[in-house]
Amino acid sequence: MEIVYIDEREDVQKKTFAKWINSQLVKSNCSLINDLFLDLQDGTRLLALLEILTGKQYKREKGRMRVHHLNNVNRALQVLEHNNVKLVNISSNDIVDGNPKLTLGLVWSIILHWQVHYHLKDLMSELQQTNLEKTLLAWCRQNTQNYSGVDVRNFTTSWSDGLAFNALLHHFRPDLFDFVNVTRRHPNARLEHAFRIAQEQFGIEKLLDPEDVNTSVPDKKSVMMYVMCLFQSLPHSSLEVTSLDFLQSDTSSSLASPLAEGLLGEAEARTSRPVSLATNASVELGGYQVAMEEVLTWLLEAEDRLSQDLVLAADLEAIKEHFHSHEGFLLELSGHQ
Repeated sequence: MEIVYIDEREDVQKKTFAKWINSQLVKSNCSLINDLFLDLQDGTRLLALLEILTGKQYKREKGRMRVHHLNNVNRALQVLEHNNVKLVNISSNDIVDGNPKLTLGLVWSIILHWQVHYHLKDLMSELQQTNLEKTLLAWCRQNTQNYSGVDVRNFTTSWSDGLAFNALLHHFRPDLFDFVNVTRRHPNARLEHAFRIAQEQFGIEKLLDPEDVNTSVPDKKSVMMYVMCLFQSLPHSSLEVTSLDFLQSDTSSSLASPLAEGLLGEAEARTSRPVSLATNASVELGGYQVAMEEVLTWLLEAEDRLSQDLVLAADLEAIKEHFHSHEGFLLELSGHQ
């Protein structure tokens, strides 16, 4: 049952992340993404995306051989490194091979840097807050607190019935629709209504589908990405965010990689102390979580490597080489203990 859950979430992220990339690529009339894992393999659309995000031009190789694809992806990874985008154990081979988890990890790192950190960093600095997710969640809580049936406590179940999305939109533009009438609709209809209003009135692409959100546990990263688009587009002012309602239950801040979250689940770290007293603890926890993500990412890669080496070769020399590679693997394993 757990495997099905992870696959469903991976499928939602694949679709949502592709829609976000296409919302950027359309700005320069680039070829759009149809299959995220296949269409990023040659590196050309990855470089096109980075050109749009950075405003710079990058040379790419147009050949169809694997070496050309590797060189393009390597160039994209160098651009990310130059822009201080942290990537954990993601290589050009992973993207060229269409590795699902690591491709999602790469795209999420890009989204997190340009869509989330870029627009929230000033607010976080103003509030002296180090936890990105808590800051965004507090903004949502502040602007939906007077709406019946809306209690935003996370980026999963709090959004599944569609009321929170509509409440955010109504808070800033109450002239657009009657919120009470929306509450009488089916959750899917509420979600469709919110996504349509956001697209028509604020130019926010429909990155989510109602059936993907109206589930027992919607995908956290997909919801966060869409809410960040709302934050970026809604006409709020800095005066409205000086006293945000921070939830005393810390939300998980392990956002750097979808791999770690897939293994750690949706567990939330809880504290009863005020945010102002918990800042140092939050920073220490963040460092611990980053280290944990690096280990978990390496373990996933190691699992893939082991599964590929299950078939033994027929000749002695190949077996010796196989043995030495496993010997090196064990040494690498010891280094991560």
